[in-house]
Amino acid sequence: MGWVEVKDWLGNGCCNEGYGWQSDVGFTPDLNCPMYGCDGGDCEVCGSDPTGVVRGGWEGGGGGRGRCRDMTLRYEDKMTSCAEIVEKGFTCEGDLCDECDFAGYCDDYCGYCGGGEGEGEGEGEGEGEGDGECVGGGECVGREEEDEHGSNFCIVLTAAICPAQNMAYSTRNQPRLRAREYENVVRAWAKSYEERRSRGQKKLPRIIFVENGNNNLDDLREASRRDEAFEFVSWNDKKIKGGFVARGKGFAEYRSISHAIKNSEATKEDGGCDMIVKVTGRYFVPSLIDEIARLEEEGEGREEVEGGATLLVQGTENWWSMYENDGGIIRSEVVGWRKGMEAWLYEGQNEAVGIMMERVLALRAREIEQGARGDGKVSRFKRMDLEGGGKRNAQGVLIEFL
Repeated sequence: MGWVEVKDWLGNGCCNEGYGWQSDVGFTPDLNCPMYGCDGGDCEVCGSDPTGVVRGGWEGGGGGRGRCRDMTLRYEDKMTSCAEIVEKGFTCEGDLCDECDFAGYCDDYCGYCGGGEGEGEGEGEGEGEGDGECVGGGECVGREEEDEHGSNFCIVLTAAICPAQNMAYSTRNQPRLRAREYENVVRAWAKSYEERRSRGQKKLPRIIFVENGNNNLDDLREASRRDEAFEFVSWNDKKIKGGFVARGKGFAEYRSISHAIKNSEATKEDGGCDMIVKVTGRYFVPSLIDEIARLEEEGEGREEVEGGATLLVQGTENWWSMYENDGGIIRSEVVGWRKGMEAWLYEGQNEAVGIMMERVLALRAREIEQGARGDGKVSRFKRMDLEGGGKRNAQGVLIEFL
């Protein structure tokens, strides 16, 4: 990443608190304390004293270099700068943009740090009055009770701003790039909710955004316009950072989902949602709300409905294949299940022995269909297109629909 000195880690977009990314010589800094301004503002909760700490500065002088920075590039088997690689024929628009092969490496050089898409849009004076306007220190008004509690579903958006080092099948690892993508997605979900409310729709699922590195989520809260339908949970999964990396992203995702369900206000036993729909946090899926509304109208997910859906999976063909002679695999970007099933559903995933989450889903669906879960059943989402013609996944593959 090109972080040569300790000060380079400060404000680098990752909460560095003794777990996570290591230097080439095995050094893992702990900068999450008041002395270093909670790692230059990167940490959600300050390690020593979370009360009254102003993020962003540090007593060592000079402050952090901020989140907008370039990363070190290796080209023709040697380290090179952004200016040098552009001289060799690379361009910001064709090679270094957010959807390009070298995304996130030259954000400062190319001027990509000025905020997410549509920043400030719809935030003019007088807009949003009476329908979720946030006033006076972030207090939101205008939400109706049915809006907050009408749906039996919760959407969980899973995120890792700084994925564990050496995480398999993860190539888009630059913190600022990932944070920017998450902000754009949260902004899109919030805008969609506002538009739906303006059309009179009130029965909307609550959205829980969970991130597993104790990274500061204030920019994401602002992207959501502090909509009360959103809840943000940031925690440090030290087990994934310290030893379970080999089990893969699906297992890390399960641990975040489990933490969110146990700690979220939206999933409390009294009045909380019964059905969970997990969505990869980098995807905005406009029609998912319509799919959830369709499923609820058909009685799916309600405890009182005999034979209600236990598992909701994607019905579209996977973009890669495995185990074709033994039931195949099921896509895992969007998965729904009755709350309480998450351990049974996810714990079998272990990429270290070749058991991908997509394979686990196929096996679990087969068990349900064969009666192993009582009166449970498997239902399938209809095809759902991603906004803007598609999004590159963590491996860099363009995904156009789910």
